[in-house]
Amino acid sequence: MNICIVSDLFDSSFGGAPVVVNRFNQRFLERGHKITIITSKSKSKESVEKRKNLTIYRFFSCTLPKSEGEYALSFPNSHRIRQIFEREEIDVLHCHVPSLLSLACVLEARKMAVPSIATNHLLSETFSRNLFFDTAKFNSFFYKIINVFYNLVDLVLCPSTYGLKTLRETGLSTRAFVLSNGVELSKFNPNLNHEQFDLQFDLKGKKILYVGRLMEEKGLDVLIRAYSIVNAKVSNTCLIIVGKGHIRRNLEELTKRLGLKNVIFTGFVSDSLLRQAYASSSLFVLPSYAEIQPLVLLEALAMGLPAIGTNVGGIPDLVVEGRNGYLLEPGDHAGLAERIITLLNDDKLRKQFSLNSLQIARDNDIEKSVDRLERLYQWLISQIGRAH
Repeated sequence: MNICIVSDLFDSSFGGAPVVVNRFNQRFLERGHKITIITSKSKSKESVEKRKNLTIYRFFSCTLPKSEGEYALSFPNSHRIRQIFEREEIDVLHCHVPSLLSLACVLEARKMAVPSIATNHLLSETFSRNLFFDTAKFNSFFYKIINVFYNLVDLVLCPSTYGLKTLRETGLSTRAFVLSNGVELSKFNPNLNHEQFDLQFDLKGKKILYVGRLMEEKGLDVLIRAYSIVNAKVSNTCLIIVGKGHIRRNLEELTKRLGLKNVIFTGFVSDSLLRQAYASSSLFVLPSYAEIQPLVLLEALAMGLPAIGTNVGGIPDLVVEGRNGYLLEPGDHAGLAERIITLLNDDKLRKQFSLNSLQIARDNDIEKSVDRLERLYQWLISQIGRAH
């Protein structure tokens, strides 16, 4: 198949969508399919880039605020999009961001009888909490707008039941399914040696881990306040915060005000060090206000970590209360502290939760998701498109 992937975010590790795109692309290339990427253009990138069985077309774009220069909004050219579709003989179009670029591609695909799929990676709270518009009216408006786009495509995918339910409740009428982002099980070994990570950041004792963007919707101030309680009651622990984002300075100032010496901000780390971070830790915490299906949580489970998360979005699909971790309401720093202390003080419980986390990760093996997506592509082409 000749597959066209549209994502304003590509070749970036900031956020889950570009990571998902690259992981799926790699597997489709390994299966002998041809991939064409339509994405944003940065100053250091050429408008057209050729890789093995992969061609990247970049469109003029601008970066969005509070995104560390990583989020881009592209401005499409319909004539150029049509030329790309014709030149690459596209069989199926798959959009990963409901942007102007994706909209232009879908409209051209409809004219050319090219079937289209869109995956929704977005929740309104991701934007509203960072832009200070976190109101029911804004959230309702957000979903109505993106559903205008999703109702133009032939099939919508969503990585969690919550994400799909939210779209359907706010106007989605297109055929839609849940498809897990998946986790690369072969890359995650719970017994991985983590000495390099521990030495680099001078880590000792039991470690509480967070991985992800440092942004408002992640609830990291709640985690730090919870850790101040944990630190007073349990000795020889540390909190590790892996990732980058525009609120890092605020979080560092909070740790100072609370008198915490053993909160470590690692910044962005390589994939190999990230896997060591998981292997080094005793448990994983995700205190978010919004998550559609967090890749970092899937990775933590694949490393056998017990997990504590908020009862929002796609987190309850992966953290089952009393089976592999605990769920709590967002913002509850006292409740979070209580659950962290319970796990830190009970080695037997952590081991049982660890085994159950591994099983949940196996249920979300990325190979299963790729198999299903490949079948969906083939079915759409047979129903709508022009198979080559």
